[in-house]
Amino acid sequence: MRLIILTYILLFFTQASVAQNDTTVILDNNFEFKDGIYLNFDQVKHNSPITRSQIITNIDREDIDFYEKLIKQEYIRFIDSGITKSVETRQIWGFCDEGTLYIHRGDDFAKIINKGHLGYFIATQRVTYYNDPYYTTYYYDPYMVYPRTSQETRHYIIDFSTGKIYDFVPQSLAEILKNKDPELYKEYTQLSRRKQKKLIFYYLRKFNSRNPLRLTIKKPDL
Repeated sequence: MRLIILTYILLFFTQASVAQNDTTVILDNNFEFKDGIYLNFDQVKHNSPITRSQIITNIDREDIDFYEKLIKQEYIRFIDSGITKSVETRQIWGFCDEGTLYIHRGDDFAKIINKGHLGYFIATQRVTYYNDPYYTTYYYDPYMVYPRTSQETRHYIIDFSTGKIYDFVPQSLAEILKNKDPELYKEYTQLSRRKQKKLIFYYLRKFNSRNPLRLTIKKPDL
C-alpha cells in the first residue's frame, strides 16, 4: 500500500515538473515563431524548430540570407539529440526567418501573412491543364491531348489547430465555421454570395477574435 502511495506521489511531482516547463500562449499576429527549420506541423504547434546552430552547412550562419540559401539545397543536415540527421528540403513543413513564418507549398515557400486560429497566405504553384483533343485545319486526333503547365497565384487558409489547408473561398470558410462556430456560420451564410466573397477576410479575422487558439510551448531547459 505504501508503495502504491509513493508511486502516485512521484507521478504527481513528475507531472508538475513537466508542467512548469510548459507555457501557454495565444497565437495571433503579435506572436513570433522561433527562427529555424520546421520539419513538421507538430514542431510549428510547439514553436520548436531545428535551430540555426543545429544545422550542418557551409553557409555562413551570420549571412542575412542564410535560410534563403539553405532552402535552395536539396538536403538539409542537422544534429538532433547528438545524432546527425538529413532531410530532403522538399519534405520540410517550412521555416521561420526573423520571426516571419514560411510554409512549403508546391515548389516554393510562401509567407504566412495572417496568424491566428486561421492563418492566411498566398502561394505560387505550378498547375497542369490538359487541352482539348489535338485539332488543326489539316488533322484531328480525338485521343491526343497535350498538357499545358503554368504558374498561378493562389490564396489559402491554414487552420493552425490542425494544420489543414483550404482554398481561400467562401465555401471553405463556411465549412470551417460550421464545425467550429455555428453562430458565426449562420451569420456568414445568410449573406449574399457576393458579400460572402467580399467579406471573407473580415469573417476570418472575426472568427479568430471569437476563437483564440492557445499553443503549448515547452520552455527551454536551463
